[in-house]
Amino acid sequence: MDAELAEKLVFRSGDGNAQLLKLAKLMKEDKNYASLVFLDPFGMQVSWNAIAELKGTRTDIWIAPHPV
Repeated sequence: MDAELAEKLVFRSGDGNAQLLKLAKLMKEDKNYASLVFLDPFGMQVSWNAIAELKGTRTDIWIAPHPV
């Protein structure tokens, strides 16, 4: 990976709901940012309210499908 690109990427792990809320706050405070959120909710409880907080921001959300 290109070093310049690597400096622009931020990876987060942990409680997805808490991370989404932090991201939403940042994105609303500074409109210069754009984000891509990749959620892998297998075995987790992802709150739709946390996802809804990203409404109106420059955020794309990808949710990984899991076989039933």
